[in-house]
Amino acid sequence: MVLKPLVRKGREGSSPSPGTISPRSLENHLNPRESAERILKSAMKSQEPKLTDQERGVIEDCLRAAVSGPFFPEEEFHTIFGLTRDELTALSHRWPKSANWEPQMVLAVNNTLNNLLGYPHREEKSWPKFISASPEAVADLYAKCRKIWDASGASPK
Repeated sequence: MVLKPLVRKGREGSSPSPGTISPRSLENHLNPRESAERILKSAMKSQEPKLTDQERGVIEDCLRAAVSGPFFPEEEFHTIFGLTRDELTALSHRWPKSANWEPQMVLAVNNTLNNLLGYPHREEKSWPKFISASPEAVADLYAKCRKIWDASGASPK
């Protein structure tokens, strides 16, 4: 029995001739499980939730509220946030220009949203002066951020 080669090479510098199997196609043919995993990862990445401009604006409001609002006492700030007020201020100035979820930005946004929602600041009346969304909307946004971080591997530790 004579086996014909699966891959025919085209002429040097030309495109492959019809019927040629590309190395990627050959790889997919030989290992369909890895091919399926690669396709699934690609599809999942394209479906990752993304923040809208309005949501980015709400996060900006929250970062500024945490820094300059009446929500968190100075003597507890570092303990609550894991960042100093100056560090959070610097990160807030980079938001939303910082397009990637670097660890410090994830920490800042995570702790800001979490503490505005859960810390007993007793400043509910001050909320609308600093933050353009309701606490319920911020809670939904926080859940969305957590999904984004989980999908991208950027979840806070």
